[in-house]
Amino acid sequence: MNGALGTPELYGYSLREELYPGEESYFKNNPQVAGMAADDGKVILNPYSPLSKAEKGAVAKNEAIRLFMREQGVTPEFELSKNQIGQFAGTKYAENLDALKQSIVARILSGDPSANATEDQISYANQLLSKIEKRSGLGSPTFNGLRHYGWREDGSPKQSGWQGELMRRGENGMEMRTEYTGDFGRGEIPTITPLGEDDGNAIAWHKARMKQGLSPFYEGYGLRPGRLEK
Repeated sequence: MNGALGTPELYGYSLREELYPGEESYFKNNPQVAGMAADDGKVILNPYSPLSKAEKGAVAKNEAIRLFMREQGVTPEFELSKNQIGQFAGTKYAENLDALKQSIVARILSGDPSANATEDQISYANQLLSKIEKRSGLGSPTFNGLRHYGWREDGSPKQSGWQGELMRRGENGMEMRTEYTGDFGRGEIPTITPLGEDDGNAIAWHKARMKQGLSPFYEGYGLRPGRLEK
């Protein structure tokens, strides 16, 4: 796993190795808490946890799945078993059954047997997994043999952009995009193009490419580009 970049193991989410003072203090006082889905959208692990490296890897995967559900507002639609309700009685989950359902899903997908999952829960988790992989892009890091970086709104895979991989706010990036409404329809267009890095050049580039029947985005895999909505 990588401390700065999203990884396939974490479905494109990042593992932040440097802890904030409050996080480190909490972890030190709670070694039984192996990891967290941090408020900044990163996965963090407890350096004071006695778990093995492999076990911490499973925890990181669990927290990445929780990040996805939190970001997408996912509330799992299945019933909890009586065994699960009893298992988590007296914990924070006893007062928040939706959070418990999210935890069950994350445990299923990270291979944690403590989920004690039912068949319906496993089926739901597997359906959600396909959405996680499609949404994150890095869950399935290649498309037609080339690396991609997630999915655009029209369903096409993002590429590295006209100027290659970018660094934005300490993370590896790809396309910078904006919304366009004009003569050629409505949709997303790149703001970084061979003409420069501003909206005026972006619109000029977009119009020139659309006149040629080409996507304004960098399409390294050479497929027919998507069209804007009319």
